[in-house]
Amino acid sequence: MKYHFKVVREKQGFTAWCDELKDCFTCGDDEHELFRNMAEVLNLYLDTYPENKIIPAPGKKKAGMVEVGVEPHIAFSILLKNARLAHGLSQVETARRLGIENVFSYQRLEKRTPPTFKNLARVKKLFPEISLDAIFNT
Repeated sequence: MKYHFKVVREKQGFTAWCDELKDCFTCGDDEHELFRNMAEVLNLYLDTYPENKIIPAPGKKKAGMVEVGVEPHIAFSILLKNARLAHGLSQVETARRLGIENVFSYQRLEKRTPPTFKNLARVKKLFPEISLDAIFNT
């Protein structure tokens, strides 16, 4: 899963805005710092996105844009939450359909806890639209 940033050279340093996510932006004194900050701000922004809202999917890369990858555990939780919301399911109902006895165990999957292979297989079966390639930035 990769989002896209527009980078602008300023008089002192650089500024970058994420094309797909409103209010996701950062700056840096040099390109190295900017790239590090883009990855950090992107992952923090996604990690704190409102729980009851679908997170906008990455668009296509436009000319002059820089791609920034999302950490795999955050990408998985985004895709899981978005799929659940798109299907109109509650966390309780999703946990039940996945065969997870405790809703709190399911909530941990949406809270950036890496899934076990067993849970990953269950999620893929319930939500076949979730792309494993998207999770690993491929």
